[in-house]
Amino acid sequence: MAKRRIFVTEQELEALQQLLSSARSIVQRDYLDDLDQALNDAHVVSPEDKPANVVTINSEIQVRQVPSGNSKQYCLVFPRDSHIGDSRISVLSQLGSTLLGHRLGDEVSLDLPWGEKRFAIEAIRLLTEQTQKAA
Repeated sequence: MAKRRIFVTEQELEALQQLLSSARSIVQRDYLDDLDQALNDAHVVSPEDKPANVVTINSEIQVRQVPSGNSKQYCLVFPRDSHIGDSRISVLSQLGSTLLGHRLGDEVSLDLPWGEKRFAIEAIRLLTEQTQKAA
């Protein structure tokens, strides 16, 4: 699996750290510990400097399940904006926190109670404020 490098704006980093602190006071999950560690090494950038080939907050991501080949598209958002019916997943969900910081072409894995699930990142599109309002 590829090492991830998280890119966030200062405002996103502050919000993520607060959300993570609140979430960890309620539940203890290894993936939240991993996210916390990754945020400690996050690269703070301006909104216009977010890389297009890295999963960030407000990225639309197409993933393919390995080895089944089933594809699904998600948008990575803050918890308040998540709605699985609209394929908007929270950055604090296991899949969302795992995808954050990975690049186009990376393969990620989730350790679930019923076994491992692997996904390949096939496409990434950063949604701008205008794109989000139109959706």
